Formats: sequence, structure tokens, C-alpha cells
Amino acid sequence: MSLVENAGRAVVWSQAGARMDFTGRVYALSVPELTESELFKTDFFPTSHQILNDAAVGWSIGRIDTYDMLSGKKLWGGGQWNWHGAANGCIYFSQRDPDAKHTSVNRIDIQTGALHQLYSEELPPEMQRKP
Repeated sequence: MSLVENAGRAVVWSQAGARMDFTGRVYALSVPELTESELFKTDFFPTSHQILNDAAVGWSIGRIDTYDMLSGKKLWGGGQWNWHGAANGCIYFSQRDPDAKHTSVNRIDIQTGALHQLYSEELPPEMQRKP
């Protein structure tokens, strides 16, 4: 279960079904009454989430999914799950690239999931993966 504050209410993203059911549900709890209001269902549940620009962004190891908070529609899935922050409608992260010889700074558009590399440089030889 993941819990965040949004517009004076607690927004919860949790597992929807039994132990081996990996679907999720997003609902709001009024504060201080804790009255539950169902918002929408999802096809997975995250370990953590944030609400950014009217989008619920949930992540767990190896997966990130984003849903529109108003319609409940899935905007996109996939992408980088260990990111460093969000600004200007984008998620920002750095990583060692798949070739294991470069590092890069990247961004993902929160609404579309479009991935853009902003910067790349070669790693020092001692940090590169050997063949």
C-alpha cells in the first residue's frame, strides 16, 4: 500500500485482490473522517507512488505505471523505476547505459511516457564493464 497527500485528502494505491492478484485500486480518504471514495482500478499495484500534474505515477522494482487521476485511464507503463525527481511535467533520472561504457541523464514525459536522453558521457575505464 502506498499513501500520498493530494488536495487535502489521502490518496491510497493498494492491492485490489487476494495475495497473488497483482491488480490495484486507487482511492481517496477524506481527512480527518477517513471516508473512502473509490477513484479507479489499475492492472498492478506499486510499492510507492506520487501524484504529479494530475497523474498517479506508481513504481515498484522494475516497473512504473502512470494513470490519469481524473479519468483513471492508463497513460503509459514501463520506463525507469528509480528516478530522482520530477519538474516541468517530466521525471528525471540518470543511469549507466546498456553498453556499460556510458552514463546518461534522461527525462520521461509524465503524460506521454516519451523518453529523451538529455546528456551522455563515457565512464572512466575503471567503471566500465569489462567484456
